[in-house]
Amino acid sequence: MKNVTMKAGSIFLAALCMASVFTGCGNKEVEDIVTGIASEVNEQDKKDRHDKRDDEIFAERVTAESMAEREDIQAMPVDVQAEPVETGDAIPVETEESRIQLMDIYEIGTYENETLTWIVIDVKDGKALLLSEKVIDLVPYNTEKTEVTWETCSLRKWLNEDLYYGSFTDEERQMIVKTTVNNKDLPDEGCNYGSDTEDYLYVLSYREMLDTAADCDEYAKPSYTQIALEHHNNVRVSYWRRDPGMMGDGTVALKTLGTMEFDGRVQYFCDDVDSPWNGVRPAMWVDINMLANN
Repeated sequence: MKNVTMKAGSIFLAALCMASVFTGCGNKEVEDIVTGIASEVNEQDKKDRHDKRDDEIFAERVTAESMAEREDIQAMPVDVQAEPVETGDAIPVETEESRIQLMDIYEIGTYENETLTWIVIDVKDGKALLLSEKVIDLVPYNTEKTEVTWETCSLRKWLNEDLYYGSFTDEERQMIVKTTVNNKDLPDEGCNYGSDTEDYLYVLSYREMLDTAADCDEYAKPSYTQIALEHHNNVRVSYWRRDPGMMGDGTVALKTLGTMEFDGRVQYFCDDVDSPWNGVRPAMWVDINMLANN
């Protein structure tokens, strides 16, 4: 700014001198004009220096404030959360549990020289619930017609002793998980349900069939082993459930599940506990890792 002012003053002074030549102004008048211009240039120079200093002070202040803000920002705790990374479709990792599918069928054990087949009807907590695909044989719920519960019936003993030790190898038995069988939550029929039990094999209640992950309508209708058909003259039979009930004459009975021959629909019956005409279709929980490698 100072250089511009001085240059302008010099040009103006030269112009005045030329004017004095053509207009006949005296030296005194020119001197006064020059003195005035010099004074103005001086004042302008002071003002320019003052403005420049103000600009420098302002710039220093801005720089200092900017540095302070930057230090404050750096000192502030920052909650950094990782953003999800787009990696395309995830590749599913196969696990033992993912290899077990509802309604899969596995061969485990034998009965009367026939391989036993089992349907997966539920999977949870590292275990799979298997139900015998077939009615294995005709076995009474209890050998005597008396008031009985699952806890005290002879069928429970037959399943957990005769069938468990007679139909499965040592390796297969290691796969079967002893399970707490809940008998207290059976539907109220005014009957004695007995205590909960610890079993390797048992028969399902109607409520348990409804609560399985697999649709019970898909597995409720059974097939039959050859020995079961032979023991009932090749006529389809119903199979025991764990639900207690009462017969029309007030005697203790057990609910069964079966099919009517004329239409094939699943039907529900009530029969004497010592009836020899009902079959057994056991269930068991097994270790899912051992099942997957079976």
